[in-house]
Amino acid sequence: MPIWIIRHVDHERLGHIPGILDELKLPYRSISLSLNDPLPDLDEVSGVITMGGPMSAYEKPQHSWIEEEEVFLRKTHERGIPILGICLGGQILAQAFGAKIHKAPKAEIGWSPLTKTGQHDNSLLKGLDLPDFFQLHYDVFDLPKGAVNLLRSELTKHQMFRLGKSTYGIQFHPEANETMLRSVVEQYCKDMPPEIGNEILRDIESRTAKGRAFLVQMIKRLFLP
Repeated sequence: MPIWIIRHVDHERLGHIPGILDELKLPYRSISLSLNDPLPDLDEVSGVITMGGPMSAYEKPQHSWIEEEEVFLRKTHERGIPILGICLGGQILAQAFGAKIHKAPKAEIGWSPLTKTGQHDNSLLKGLDLPDFFQLHYDVFDLPKGAVNLLRSELTKHQMFRLGKSTYGIQFHPEANETMLRSVVEQYCKDMPPEIGNEILRDIESRTAKGRAFLVQMIKRLFLP
């Protein structure tokens, strides 16, 4: 059975994810909710990766599929099927389990170091180095009831949570590759001071390689039998 990748806009870049899944011989399928692609039957799902997007998780009146995705994620979690929510995907995942999503006091854009909270009581992060990770978010999530906060940054106290055994939401972008970041700078940074875009692209090969290495281990531990 495949891992299903949920995109929220049809042009959402998947970064390192397809290459990693191919490398690990994990079959996958990708759908776009903005194109009204149907969510899969859970009997055909081995795992779920739900991606980012430019909208906010609380914009349900504008995006009816958010509610549908929340129902799907709750059912997936109840089945014990592994879930990884990235950025908006992590926010929708948190919201599906009752957490509040709200505007961040300050947008987090660029590379940020993360620190463990002391509650990293599971094998997913054990022994993993934490490089700086790319961030691009204007909203943040509170924790769902019963969730454990695993990582934080200077600006965002909830960067990664675990709910149950195999449901994870993250705010950062370990999947960011060079193509994705150059697109981000072109689309999002054109009205910002040039040093912001320059800093995002600095040491881009080294930084994205470290993010990829982290994501490889996460995907192995979460999705491999």
